[in-house]
Amino acid sequence: MLVYVNGTAIAGAKSCKLTTSHEVRDTTTKSSAGWGEVKEGKRKWTISCDGLVAMDASTTAFDDLYTLLITNRTKVSLKFSSEVSGDAWWHGDAYAESLEMDAPLEDSTTFSASFSGTGVLTQATHT
Repeated sequence: MLVYVNGTAIAGAKSCKLTTSHEVRDTTTKSSAGWGEVKEGKRKWTISCDGLVAMDASTTAFDDLYTLLITNRTKVSLKFSSEVSGDAWWHGDAYAESLEMDAPLEDSTTFSASFSGTGVLTQATHT
């Protein structure tokens, strides 16, 4: 699985995660017989990834993600996909929420990025 930002895979990715959640709302009343009750609420989704920092201009690299988050605060189209025929994939619009770079002594420079979805997350199947 890879994360694609506006159709281009994020360079150097080592892992990625799609998280969905449902924030139920409390509807417990005195007539609930001491049991908690909930109803449906908001659904949310996030996509995060981490990997090696790539400085290749032909890919979505750390500096592109930085521009999305800090400079432009741009809404992007995200895709979480294996690009394999028959596999499920997910897509939706999101904003970059966080970006981190780690450059330890005598080790590879890595990054982590997270995106917060805005609106519906759509699931499809590669044909």
